[in-house]
Amino acid sequence: MSLRTLQLFALVRSLSRTACACAAFCVCCSEQVAYQLKCGVNDKVCSGMIALTKVQATKVFDLCARESTQILGGAACVRGGPGEKVERLYREVRVNAIAGGSEEVLMDLSMRMAKL
Repeated sequence: MSLRTLQLFALVRSLSRTACACAAFCVCCSEQVAYQLKCGVNDKVCSGMIALTKVQATKVFDLCARESTQILGGAACVRGGPGEKVERLYREVRVNAIAGGSEEVLMDLSMRMAKL
């Protein structure tokens, strides 16, 4: 099935919309942090927002990998063929999350920086 054919299904459109909206939010957060750092805002002030942005990006990556696997079905579980890239990303989601820092630690950091 081509991408155009898949877009005809309401469920696929819904899953795609959700993933795109979450990804757009992560881009906005990243741009906001980058702008604050460019303007010279103190690193200690930005550290909580940086931690939250990283946690959100990790969760969005996981969401996108899961939804892509859901859309492609069995093709996303084979190392070759049309779902090869989705299969690789799905395998690497946890590795990338761990390499960037534990979500719990980053959430704790952001709450301490916000003094909550």
